[in-house]
Amino acid sequence: MRESMLFMGLLLLACTGGNATDTPDAGSAVSAIRLSGEWDRTCFIDARGALFCWGAADGATPVRVVEGTWREVAATVGFTCAIRSEGTLWCWGQNLVGDGTTLPRRLPIPVGTTQDWAHVATGPGHSCAIRNDGTLWCWFGDEWTGWVPSPDFQITPIQVGVERDWVQVSNHFYRTCGVRAQGTLWCWEADDSGIMKAPVQVGTDQDWMRIAVGALHQCAVRRDGTLWCWGVNASGELGLGTATEKVSAPAQVGTADWNGVAIGYHHTCALREDGGLWCWGQGRSGEIDGVHSSDKTNPIPVPLGEPAGWSAVTAGVGHSCVARGQDEVWCWGQNTSGELGLGTIDEVVHPPTLLFFDE
Repeated sequence: MRESMLFMGLLLLACTGGNATDTPDAGSAVSAIRLSGEWDRTCFIDARGALFCWGAADGATPVRVVEGTWREVAATVGFTCAIRSEGTLWCWGQNLVGDGTTLPRRLPIPVGTTQDWAHVATGPGHSCAIRNDGTLWCWFGDEWTGWVPSPDFQITPIQVGVERDWVQVSNHFYRTCGVRAQGTLWCWEADDSGIMKAPVQVGTDQDWMRIAVGALHQCAVRRDGTLWCWGVNASGELGLGTATEKVSAPAQVGTADWNGVAIGYHHTCALREDGGLWCWGQGRSGEIDGVHSSDKTNPIPVPLGEPAGWSAVTAGVGHSCVARGQDEVWCWGQNTSGELGLGTIDEVVHPPTLLFFDE
């Protein structure tokens, strides 16, 4: 039987990610992302390395994605990429899988033959991945061209610049941001013709640790634990206490003890160092706390219960999921595409619910 409860039920949650992860050492690559979701789907890698996905075309119940041991996953609208334990990169779904074709792939197929992939990020329109040597590679589809003027899609990975010190990357639609080993933050986007521009440094600071890019806003964590957000803020998704049209420069959110952050469409969730989970922004579909409201916004971060050892968080359009340890995932919010993994598709807003993963 499935268990369902509000996070406010503190006694029931006393026992013990997006896409938040464990805090990396300064200048090192981020820890592997084991919980990832966007729009109306989510994927998770359990302690055995088994990969499960649910929502949209994956179905309303977590389903294991072929056999094998997986290390990292990145899920977005219509397609997924993941890295196996030996370092090979595999993608499947719509025509953004990086295999040199525009054909949809129902099952994972390898992207090239190399076995040195360290990190992968997906977003609507394009994907990016980092190799063990610190080089950054991206590929595109749909209306995208590539890194050079061309009427064709860049449907296989192409290196971004010549730098060999990238440690983390995040992307969504026409925007990509990445962190380099020395702690600098870089962002770039497409011009009006769809051609990606060169990376541009965000400010001059050299203490950035990780970045999460959404459709309309982005947030980044510094090495001192401070969280900074910027972009569209009409629903208070930046967590600054106000709902303004847009904030153009990074602005600090709350105090300095954040560990990771995940970006939804109009909401944001983040983890603190003490294992606590906080969410803010639009909550009409229950994506903040699992409670429906016809006109609900929280421009200030709100804690979801007491700190409970949460280790990773991810956010979609109208739902959110959080992981504790390596085998426990809770999801809440809307379930119109089965994105909560409950085995049903409905119009009901669900409170945080524990998922079960079967073989």
